[in-house]
Amino acid sequence: MSQPPGESPADESPSSGFTGGEPTSGRTNEPGDGPADATRTDRPREAASSEQAGPRPSAPAGVPQGQGAAPWWAQQRPPAPPPSGMPGQPPPPPYHPQQPQQPPWAYGPQAPPARPGGPVAPDASAGRDRLLPHLVWEGVLLVVTAVLMIGVAAGASGHGVESALSQAGYLGLLAAGLAFSLRTGSPNLAAGTITAFSGTLAAYLATGHGWGKFAALLVAVLLAAFIGLLLGALAVLLSVPSWALTLGAAAVLQAIMLKITHGMLIPIRFGSYSTAMWYGIFFVVSVGGGALWLVPGVRGALGGARRTGDPARWTDPRGGLGVLAGLTGSSFLAGLAAVPLLMFFRQAEPDTVTLTTLPLAAVLLGGVSVFGRRAGVFGTLFAVTILALIHWIIAYNGGSSWIGTLVVGLAAVVGLGVSRGIESITDTLNRARPATAAPPPPLPSPYVPPPPPPLR
Repeated sequence: MSQPPGESPADESPSSGFTGGEPTSGRTNEPGDGPADATRTDRPREAASSEQAGPRPSAPAGVPQGQGAAPWWAQQRPPAPPPSGMPGQPPPPPYHPQQPQQPPWAYGPQAPPARPGGPVAPDASAGRDRLLPHLVWEGVLLVVTAVLMIGVAAGASGHGVESALSQAGYLGLLAAGLAFSLRTGSPNLAAGTITAFSGTLAAYLATGHGWGKFAALLVAVLLAAFIGLLLGALAVLLSVPSWALTLGAAAVLQAIMLKITHGMLIPIRFGSYSTAMWYGIFFVVSVGGGALWLVPGVRGALGGARRTGDPARWTDPRGGLGVLAGLTGSSFLAGLAAVPLLMFFRQAEPDTVTLTTLPLAAVLLGGVSVFGRRAGVFGTLFAVTILALIHWIIAYNGGSSWIGTLVVGLAAVVGLGVSRGIESITDTLNRARPATAAPPPPLPSPYVPPPPPPLR
């Protein structure tokens, strides 16, 4: 059969079974047709869509083609050129990481938290100790001491100054021990009670059990040092504040004294009292200890108990050494103060209120930091002398006892203000002139490309 001109062989009628060069069933899909008929009908649409999308991209040059070869996109690509900084290439520019900017109201950089029992990260309070603020305050105390001494010498005939300084011997030894405990960050609030306990025990052994006076005093002083050692060990093992532990120990010692004395005085004579000798001993112990504390090695080894961070953390070994030394040394000096106390009063008394408050007020007034470690040299000496002179002036003029107690309380409050002021001035000086500069950040390491993957 001849074909009309202008028609191609592919343009057949629907009955011929060919449409657009693809065989069809000669009919459209009906609602009941199966998936095979739908597939046959959709093939022209897929072909048309692929033609509209364009031809597939050809494989890059150099990639093998042929039957059985893997697709070109799954084959191994040639390695990338080496980055800059490799041999034959210019070095990379230095990398300077940008620090995150904080808003003006944000806090400054915080110290990282320390692991339990480990060393604490240094902060602002652990900066350099400055002696200048303490020397300025001690100069003020020196002026006040000189004025009071001149007044006592002018107003009292004879040995007015010697009589006024008579109580400064045993009070000075007790205050020196308490100042040492504050320097080490372990305030011993049982120091006054230990002094009274040592005197009471020595008098009890000498009068009630026939002991020699020297042996009784020696046992009492050694027992006081052992009590301090025991308290220091408990404070380190439990990692608790020393002031709380020693306050509880003071109550226990007070109960023991009331038990053995039944609340009565024990009269005893231990020789004559020498004001010059005991005041001289106090001078050597207080000033010598203050000068020794200026040595960085001593201050660093024994002042590590100053809290810088979480106050409930476990005590580290360096802080434990300071607590142990502070409580032991202060208790020993407190027991030693019982010797001039018995010589001066010639009796043992279980009352410990004055023996606790007056030395504490003198230590605070002398500029020893209530936060630990920071202290001067002559502050405790001048403060004890000032309080002793004021008490003598009150008694000489017939003043009531409550006035002397009020003076002690006011001196303690002033001492706390002095301690806070010296701490603030010291921190200000540390921020203005830092002791050491921060090291520069390390230089970035050159870029090293990773090794190429193995060929498959």
